Amino acid sequence: MRARNLRCVNCGEQYDLGLRYHCPACHFPLEVVYSPPDPGQPYRQDGPGIWRYPGLLSLVPEAQRVSLGEGDTPLVHSRRLGRELGLPNLYIKNEGQNPTGSFKDRPTAVGVSAASMLGIDTLVVSSTGNAGAALAAYAARAGMRALIFVREGTPPAKLTQMAVHAAQIVPVRGTLSDAFWLAYNAALEWGWMDLTSTFLCPYTVEGDRTVAYELYAQLGRAPDWIVVPVSVGPLLVGIYKGFLELQERGLVATLPRMVAAQAAGCAPIASAYRAGADSVQAWEAPAETVAGGIADPLRGYEQDGTYALRVTRASGGCATASSDEEILAAAHSLASFEGIFAEPSGAVSLAALKQLRAQPGFSPDQLIVCLVTGHGLKQVRSFEDQVHLPAGIEPRLEDLENFLETQANL
Repeated sequence: MRARNLRCVNCGEQYDLGLRYHCPACHFPLEVVYSPPDPGQPYRQDGPGIWRYPGLLSLVPEAQRVSLGEGDTPLVHSRRLGRELGLPNLYIKNEGQNPTGSFKDRPTAVGVSAASMLGIDTLVVSSTGNAGAALAAYAARAGMRALIFVREGTPPAKLTQMAVHAAQIVPVRGTLSDAFWLAYNAALEWGWMDLTSTFLCPYTVEGDRTVAYELYAQLGRAPDWIVVPVSVGPLLVGIYKGFLELQERGLVATLPRMVAAQAAGCAPIASAYRAGADSVQAWEAPAETVAGGIADPLRGYEQDGTYALRVTRASGGCATASSDEEILAAAHSLASFEGIFAEPSGAVSLAALKQLRAQPGFSPDQLIVCLVTGHGLKQVRSFEDQVHLPAGIEPRLEDLENFLETQANL
């Protein structure tokens, strides 16, 4: 299985491998095209993390690969929460266990490695936080320069992650889309590489598809449903692409239905899905949600959302939009029932389960995988109102006994 060329996902125009962004002809995303797998070639090889899977092994030579040990994240059978929800086959793919605390390490590792292969030493990204933190770490690992364009109001914990790796942070007034266009234009002007985790760079999505290979290795089959927190959609698309490859190899008989889980405060893809529209429109209302990591209005790159919508529909899946109250409740349930601390954006997948139940063809006994895309330590402030520390007690057993009785009666 060899990386062969780039191809537009919309018009089919093909291009040589190299530094390219959207299709010049129709402005839709480009994807990496591979030669068919060799007969008998295993779906994975020896080695750590994402680099054991076919395609990536051929896309970037070993000498140019930049890694911090990303991938191999745990898949947790959610027995307690699943019992509470009446979903006995609910699983959590905990991407918060990646090196910088989010799934963004997968696409960033591939993107930085591709930059190394192409001889580019300055990288940019527009980010709500997680992609910036990932780029800062991987650029430091590779000895490259990183500029991270963030909107004002980015959570301090995420800014700290960027700064500690000596990345240059560029605060931008306005929306994430405004930061996106400034980063993109700067990259074009000065010959930098833009690794913004939309569909802009075709190589980064190749890191996302490794989730499919890991799920197959962990389950031995394809899930019935995969619920993915979605801003623009490359993670959802990458996972589905991975399962298509597994089907081509004869390893899975069926494909998962993909669920694009968004926050109601910024839900351009879910809005288009509910309206039965063929294309996604930019989110014109203020993007106001506790799940800021997936609050992208898609202004000026609506075609990326349209591509994610097409893949969601092609899979037989759906798109959902959850309120902030539902998202925070889902994060609390995940932490208290399963011991998994998710940032609000990462918990959107759990919040979507309520709407998933109403979908045609859904059964509570089906195998459901929810991706938790980021660790709760990324956005601790969203949970601080849940901490109510009582007054201290004297270090005596009788005082402890009275304390426990009082707390039990609250």
